Amino acid sequence: MKRTVTIYPRIAPGEKIYVIRKPFGDEREITVDSAVIKESMAGVVLKLHSNEDRLYDITSTFNNYTVSIISDTTNTIVNVDYFKRSSDVSNSPATVSLLAFNSRQAYIARDITKCGHSLDSAYRANALDTLVSLKQKRMSLLYKYTMNSISYADTVKSGAAFMVAYNSVDFGKDYGKLHSFMQKAHRRFGHYRPFMALESKVQKYINIMTVEYNVGDVLPGLVLPDTLQKPLSTTDLCKGKVCLINLWSTWCPQCYPFIEQQRKAQALFSPAKFQMISVALDPDVNDWKAYVSVNKLYWHQVIDKDVWTGTSVYTFKADSIPYNFLLAPDGKIVAKGISPDSLIHTLKRYLK
Repeated sequence: MKRTVTIYPRIAPGEKIYVIRKPFGDEREITVDSAVIKESMAGVVLKLHSNEDRLYDITSTFNNYTVSIISDTTNTIVNVDYFKRSSDVSNSPATVSLLAFNSRQAYIARDITKCGHSLDSAYRANALDTLVSLKQKRMSLLYKYTMNSISYADTVKSGAAFMVAYNSVDFGKDYGKLHSFMQKAHRRFGHYRPFMALESKVQKYINIMTVEYNVGDVLPGLVLPDTLQKPLSTTDLCKGKVCLINLWSTWCPQCYPFIEQQRKAQALFSPAKFQMISVALDPDVNDWKAYVSVNKLYWHQVIDKDVWTGTSVYTFKADSIPYNFLLAPDGKIVAKGISPDSLIHTLKRYLK
């Protein structure tokens, strides 16, 4: 039997209320149930999506006021006044817990914003002593905000509440702590489907940030679409040739100098021995196509529109752009992270 939410809405008769399941990760938003209100404050029972803890929004056609709940019991009770834009949730410990957490975080976020405004004023006034004090205060507030998120996510019992809190969890470059944090969460939420998907992504991210391909390694291949949406295989294109694979993006100005050197390389070296493939991490295919066409990039161009969650980043373990690999004809890496001003010189070493 699916879980339900009983809503007591103060709203004009004839208006409609909806229950929307909020997405985690790659999920999509789903409207799971709705009802037309016949009488204000009369209880309306709506069915939820499943029997697991999930985050839902309750909305209406009356105005844009939204009530968020977590379905951690068989029936969550919501009293909502759409005229006063206020609500009360009961019979849902996870919702009460999450609301309290969000309230604490909102208070800190307001202080961070105020501190930012004060910093702007201090910069304009060239008040150096005040600047130092405000910067320290802002750093302290940011640290408190992050630590609150980690502490809450580390102890909360609801999988849905954990997923919400995780969005503001940040361990910086301490990937060991992130790994330990996820291991601890696994003991509570290891069978919770949204967490399982998150855990897989986090592990891939940790691998990218802590493991890299080095000179002498064979670089794995991948298949991506070109400007005509034709799938191209990097393995097939590079086979038997010295091959330069470059990761870039149209929104990355630091990438442009390397592209100019690629243009020179194309004119200098024979395509019989040398191959270039540019992998664009771009969310907009049309913008990318236009850039390639206008700038006349006449070598193999492919795109990964999933950007940092795409196969390119996971396959090549790239944590930034621009980045590149130079491969020998046998597919082994002979150089990587080549700077624009040394590209031609490096290519000449392997294309004598």
